[in-house]
Amino acid sequence: MTEFHVNIVRLTDVTKHPNADSLYIAKIHGGYPVIFRGKEHGGRFQEGDLAVYVPVDSMLPATKEFAWLSPPVSVELPGGGTEMVAPPVLREQDRRVRAKRLRGVFSMGLLCPPPEAAVEGQDVAELLGITKYEPPEEAISASRTNGFQVPAPRLAIVPGAYDIEGLRRYTDAFEPGEAYVCTEKIHGQNARFVHDGEKLHVGSRTRWLTTEERNTWSDVATRYGLAAKLAKRPKVVFFGETYGNNSDMPYGVERGKTGDELRFFDAFCSETGRWYDHDELLATCEELGLDVVPELCRGVWGEGEFAKLLPLAEGNTTLAAGKGHVREGFVIRPLKERNMRGGDYVGGRLILKLHGEGYLTRKGA
Repeated sequence: MTEFHVNIVRLTDVTKHPNADSLYIAKIHGGYPVIFRGKEHGGRFQEGDLAVYVPVDSMLPATKEFAWLSPPVSVELPGGGTEMVAPPVLREQDRRVRAKRLRGVFSMGLLCPPPEAAVEGQDVAELLGITKYEPPEEAISASRTNGFQVPAPRLAIVPGAYDIEGLRRYTDAFEPGEAYVCTEKIHGQNARFVHDGEKLHVGSRTRWLTTEERNTWSDVATRYGLAAKLAKRPKVVFFGETYGNNSDMPYGVERGKTGDELRFFDAFCSETGRWYDHDELLATCEELGLDVVPELCRGVWGEGEFAKLLPLAEGNTTLAAGKGHVREGFVIRPLKERNMRGGDYVGGRLILKLHGEGYLTRKGA
């Protein structure tokens, strides 16, 4: 259900930065803090202005319009010596928008002046040439699996790429009194598996892959005996995460010795188009001998619940072998499966994610 947006927003929820007289903090879409310099201190914005909100993990074009984001570079002068000057265009290594801490306060994304005649709510990603960043491991996986790609399995309904929206954007998506569950978000590679009644099919987030030759997904399917296990629930697509494949977040997995580990987090019945409720997923995985992602908490949505849940995204992973590094964050969903309702929602299921500040600002992020 996720879509990439670069929207025109109005700065209406602005507070003073506690540690810098010239800086302010705007809350975008209700939950994304963005730090900017005030107009009275030489900045571009003040409360009430329209601005382009460029979210974390956007890729900016290498143009002069964004050159101000690259630090000055040293150039040699004709008569000798050097001078620090602004680069003519945004450098390639500075194109990705990252989360940062500025004077001790967390900031997600940046603000840019809106194009002429732009209106509040407009998506200007294409107009400004801004695209979504794709992690290197996904790009590498795609290049390595091209030769192994096969057509989608023959099912009544085949779900598309597994993506979910951020809780910070939809802090009012849950109904008061609605029961929810939060599970740890694992940093690895998305995987999906389904037995069609005759054979097992494996897939990455965007591709279905052959099981006849070795790849990450076929290897983990063999290691965990998924063909025999999922044959007991034919035509149900099981979604999981393979992990141990990221050098800065290995979760204690010695990949060279054991291969990737695997945890499941979702299931979809292709015959009916129905996603499993959370407890139904747990019961099914227990019956089939499938490991699931760690459950962090359960609760009932109430006033101020978003703020209460923010600390849950921080700290170390709860996977026992990997407690030496930070967790990625958490995924929240209602105990009873349903779609999102009302507002400006993209649509689709109510299942949201929240990345931790520690994860977004870690070395190598």
